[in-house]
Amino acid sequence: MKFRSHIINHFGVEAKPWHGAAFRRVAASISGAMADGLMLALIGGPGSGKKTLLRYCMQRQPERDINVYIQVMDDTRIRIAQIIAQMITDISDGAEKPRRDAYGKKGQLARLLYFATEAGRGVHLIIEQGQHLHHATIRAIKELHELSFLGKTEMFSVVMSGHRKLRGTLLGMKDVAQRVELEELSEDNGWMGASGRADYLRGRFGDLLNETMRENIASYCRTPLQMDSLVYGKMKDVYLRGDNAFKESDFLLDLKGAVEKNGIKYPDICRVSGYQKSTVSQVLNGNYDRPETVDRVREAIEELIHENKTHRAAG
Repeated sequence: MKFRSHIINHFGVEAKPWHGAAFRRVAASISGAMADGLMLALIGGPGSGKKTLLRYCMQRQPERDINVYIQVMDDTRIRIAQIIAQMITDISDGAEKPRRDAYGKKGQLARLLYFATEAGRGVHLIIEQGQHLHHATIRAIKELHELSFLGKTEMFSVVMSGHRKLRGTLLGMKDVAQRVELEELSEDNGWMGASGRADYLRGRFGDLLNETMRENIASYCRTPLQMDSLVYGKMKDVYLRGDNAFKESDFLLDLKGAVEKNGIKYPDICRVSGYQKSTVSQVLNGNYDRPETVDRVREAIEELIHENKTHRAAG
């Protein structure tokens, strides 16, 4: 996501792109599939990093390569004829108009693909929001990928990105599933586990966040977009209160979890915050909506966590 420049400048930081080990591994898989003319599906939830990965890989293709980019909108039915027409236009750089009949268009595309590959130019069909594709269109893309011209076939790569619905659609089509590699952005596949999320925050925001802040955010958020949104929201809060640095209490997000994790007692929270147990309990259970009260309880918990760490260090 993008950040307002005056907010970022206020903190003296630059939100840097994250290219950690997991990112490089997936990017290498995508780029490899593109270079080899394969079909690949990039599967991940909203905000998991699909678009960032695709943009990164597209920008690093050889300059002579041709990227045919299509974004599927949920209210638009994309048909294979539209995809063929877009490929013809992009490969010919607008010099050729797609023929009217379906057979003629396929022959025209096959010829253009052949001469592009003979000239050493890779062609890549990139489809975003692929979960909205109809199964008939996906099968037609597979058949299009098998087009041949003068004995040459599989003359372009296909990369589809989408939510888990796309994965289900592909696996339900055996003839397609056997030809499509799946790259899933999930913790089970080494993408954005707790340590990976902390690494993302370190690479993205540097020293703006300390280790405790990163751990709290990583335990609360699951995707890059969620983390960016949370940190930026906190930046705006800090900016509006006139500060130029975070406090650890800004990222005590799961107050009840923090209390349990650090063995903090309710009477101690009441003592430090000045509130009764009933109020503290409501805050910890998310049932209290007065920001100043929630902030005071959060600050009390932060103070008690710091006390506990000091006592452990002294002991």
